[in-house]
Amino acid sequence: MKSQSVLLMMMAFVFVAGGSVFAALSGAGTELDPYLIQSNADLDEWKSSLTYIAVGKNTKLMADLDLAGAEYSGYVVSSMFKGNLNGNGHKILNLSIINGHGFFYSISGSVNNLSIINCTVTSENVVVGGFCKNTQLSGTISNCYFSGSVTSTQHYVGGIAGWNDGLISNSAADADVTGGTLYASTGVLVGGNYGRITDCYANGSSKGAGWLGGFVGYLDAGGTIDNCYSTAQIDVVGTSGGQIDGFVGRPAGTIQNCFIDLTTSGTVSTNTGVTGLSSTAMQVESNFTNAGWNFTNIWAMPTSGAPIFGWQADGTYCLTPPFFDYTKDCLVNLADFAAFAASWLDCGYANQALCP
Repeated sequence: MKSQSVLLMMMAFVFVAGGSVFAALSGAGTELDPYLIQSNADLDEWKSSLTYIAVGKNTKLMADLDLAGAEYSGYVVSSMFKGNLNGNGHKILNLSIINGHGFFYSISGSVNNLSIINCTVTSENVVVGGFCKNTQLSGTISNCYFSGSVTSTQHYVGGIAGWNDGLISNSAADADVTGGTLYASTGVLVGGNYGRITDCYANGSSKGAGWLGGFVGYLDAGGTIDNCYSTAQIDVVGTSGGQIDGFVGRPAGTIQNCFIDLTTSGTVSTNTGVTGLSSTAMQVESNFTNAGWNFTNIWAMPTSGAPIFGWQADGTYCLTPPFFDYTKDCLVNLADFAAFAASWLDCGYANQALCP
């Protein structure tokens, strides 16, 4: 009897979904009462059930989630995401995906106010991104940030998305992105853009061949890019078979009011609608406002460097990383002490005999 009572009590406090048993999330999934992700265990529960990610369902992230030590294969959220996720200004840290496509398989709903920091995606698949494999026509990504690396031996590779059919706005990628060689489409923000990208920027590097761009690799005839900039470097590796450019490799669509940092990128852009500036000129606000950029509600000019977003200037962007911030989360805490201790007495001399 006692064992049956214990079993019934356990069943009363769990929610069975998708063949797995986790504690049910707080909230009802409505706009006023969203599902709440407050821990790594909540994330596991959330991704386990189609109920949470269905059309019209709302979710809010309530804390930063450190996924160090966990390795995901393919995706974190492996089904089409149709709901609405509000990152609430929080971060997902130290994410590792192998043989994958991105955090989301595909987005047809909305993701906003979320940063994925220090993420590593390695793959041999076609269509690979940090946030997602791709956005659908109805999919939107806004006020989001990605940092880390995305690597695939194939094509359509980008920091935010492999390809975009929807809308990406007010978002940025600070990433090292590596795509395939022959006819690959590789860009630091997005590999291939068939939708709209507006008010975004890209830092880092874009490596590969084919249709290779610092910002986007391939821009389809129906795609648009406006009010964006790139400081990313270009590194051509392998047989091209396509087009190379500092901003967009193959610009079949429309580009308007965009910029490239000629100093940091080490290259130029021949794209119509893209203006090349020096790093110094990239710090002059009037160069952007004269092109119609919104520095009231969207953009902000930091004390040094190119424009950032207002939401980053409000404190969610690491402008001045502390010296001992080993984990790159803009904080110095026990996690940094652990990283320091783990490397104590390491020696990097090429001649190991010189090491103590």
